[in-house]
Amino acid sequence: MKAIELQAFGLDGLRMVDACEPDPPPGHVTLRLHAAALNFRDLEILEGRYGMPVRLPCMPLSDAVGTVTRIGPGVTEWREGDRVNPLFFPDWIDGPFHPCYFARQLGGNHPGVLRQAMTAPANAIVRAPRHLGDEAATLSVAALTAWAALTDAALQPGQTIVAIGSGGVALFALQFARMFGVRAIAVTSSAHKIPQLLAAGATTAVDSRAHPDWGMEVMRLTEGVGAHLVLETGGSATFSESVRALAPGATMAMIGYVSGPLLEMDLRQVFIAKRARLHGHTVGNARQFDAMNRALEAHGIVPLVDSVHPFIDAAAAYRRLASGTSVGKVLVKLD
Repeated sequence: MKAIELQAFGLDGLRMVDACEPDPPPGHVTLRLHAAALNFRDLEILEGRYGMPVRLPCMPLSDAVGTVTRIGPGVTEWREGDRVNPLFFPDWIDGPFHPCYFARQLGGNHPGVLRQAMTAPANAIVRAPRHLGDEAATLSVAALTAWAALTDAALQPGQTIVAIGSGGVALFALQFARMFGVRAIAVTSSAHKIPQLLAAGATTAVDSRAHPDWGMEVMRLTEGVGAHLVLETGGSATFSESVRALAPGATMAMIGYVSGPLLEMDLRQVFIAKRARLHGHTVGNARQFDAMNRALEAHGIVPLVDSVHPFIDAAAAYRRLASGTSVGKVLVKLD
């Protein structure tokens, strides 16, 4: 089989290599991978600025869909031909997150999915939605993070969420909003993307260039109530307005930091005036992943895909994501 390794930081460090298709050890299965998807994290790893250690060479990317081709000894829950998604954290099966799960994360300190086949523990994969093809490769990080943020916030129908930007988490949150029966306000600095955000599920959209104090615009749109959940993906450039947009007692899901991870915070505004709950999210466990996939299937939701790139030109997928112009997930076709 073929695989791509990151042998040095930067696009020029991506190298196609030959490898043997692995046999599954006891308790594992072998997957033939069909497609992989990129996340912002993958750009950080490529550029050598990821917040956790990455030892080169590494096999990049964490999100994929594949088919079970071989069954290891002791595995009874899977059959050849089953379409599945591998977990980002192979050890996080259920329950709350434990720091020990950081020891293995696909595409960072554990071999990723930018290859044509892999083995995985039988309990570290979930059944992919049956109605999806290669789009199912988009689910492991962005979709599951959005799902966890919305479910953990215990939203009630008719409440309001705010999704910032047009990245994967924001787009999935807009799609899930309809399923949850909540109103979704999209915030974007790219006004030309507003029609796509509305099509994805936003009830309304705010141009943050026209409204730099967009938190106040959210308050106006909600008749002074504010948002019951803000998915904070922007970081330093958006945090203060995210706080302003919150309803009292609401939740801010701390997810990303596209503009930078360091914040200035007025504790009086966040915790006294807003009585806010800041909840960090690191994707989700296998049980949450399976529940999300079943919900996607039941509601016929199809992830938004921006572009699909051939395996031999995986670098083009990185360039597309880095351009900041994509709307939807960027995929690499592996077969």
